Amino acid sequence: MSFKISVETSLDAFEALRTEWNELADRMDCPELFYRWEWAWLCHKHLRSGSELLILLLREKGRLVALAPLCVVTRKALGMSARVVETIVTGHADYANLLVCASQHRRRIVRAILDWLYTNRKAWDVIDLSQLSSRDATSFHLATVTSEFPDLKAVMRPSSRAPKLDYALFPTKRRENQVHRIKSGARKLAEQGYTLTIGAETSDDLWAAFCDLHRARWSASPFHTREGAAFYDELRRELGRQGQVEFSYLALHGRPVAVHFGFRDPRKIYFYMPVADSEFRNRRVGAVLADAMVEHYATSHREFDFLRGDEDYKYWWTDDVTVNFRLLIFRRDNLAALAYNAGPAASEFLGSLAFPGLLRQRLKTLWRRSASHTSEE
Repeated sequence: MSFKISVETSLDAFEALRTEWNELADRMDCPELFYRWEWAWLCHKHLRSGSELLILLLREKGRLVALAPLCVVTRKALGMSARVVETIVTGHADYANLLVCASQHRRRIVRAILDWLYTNRKAWDVIDLSQLSSRDATSFHLATVTSEFPDLKAVMRPSSRAPKLDYALFPTKRRENQVHRIKSGARKLAEQGYTLTIGAETSDDLWAAFCDLHRARWSASPFHTREGAAFYDELRRELGRQGQVEFSYLALHGRPVAVHFGFRDPRKIYFYMPVADSEFRNRRVGAVLADAMVEHYATSHREFDFLRGDEDYKYWWTDDVTVNFRLLIFRRDNLAALAYNAGPAASEFLGSLAFPGLLRQRLKTLWRRSASHTSEE
């Protein structure tokens, strides 16, 4: 049986999809909180309102069985303008993908969506899909099915790693010496009056304290911008009403010194946005909070997902990791697409050489010599 494919481009149609969208997200083989309607809707509302919606819906016997949450943006590359198809949540979600019902054959769905996009190829130059997770086979079908179109080219590159903890193996995989030091530090902090709260409600006062900490700690914090602050404030309120926010903190005399803002669903904990006061970093308050969270959810959830970022501390509790990919699809004869892809291709080529590292090392040596010469004078 063939699918009935429709496309929605208006805000009203997008808003009306909420119930169907979330029901489909719940029926996926690899559901993620980032796939839900609320994340896409608020992302578009606050952060991507300048993009053109391109939401593809696939129905079978009237039932929504797949959805491509896409949009089109215009980007400059080598002086040329390229019309780029992205997911709505590009740049603002740790995982992104097509939404496919578990009862459907993924490859069949992917072929139908790519066939529609190919038929309407005059409307775009590049399809740029980022944060496609290795745990979802849809990611790889997107790359391989593209080869069935003779004038399309697919380039798939690793973009990030996401450590994850499977509680079925906990605590056998953790680094005992490291965790032992953290627990010893936690006991000392407790003796000094520090208190831990796991799974708290995000009151306005606690939220303000978290935002202040994040702004102070990171120059690139999204809370420095009006749009970013509004996105996360509405997100925490919306998902908080659904019991999907994870908010924990370590405090000294009521003052939060380490805070985690993230998410939870019945399956797993999303370790999304941790921050620690730099004044207390030598007391390892962030590590103490993370360890307390890992222990707290061990009996209620199946997985603790540390999400994007290959920081070493995440491997103190696990040795498991997934890989996210960036997939570029473009027509071989499209000059705008070739210009758009030139940057990633050049970066990949230079990164494979020793030259960048050698150059950095040489510049550091010259800088040290210059500083030494100046001090002698």
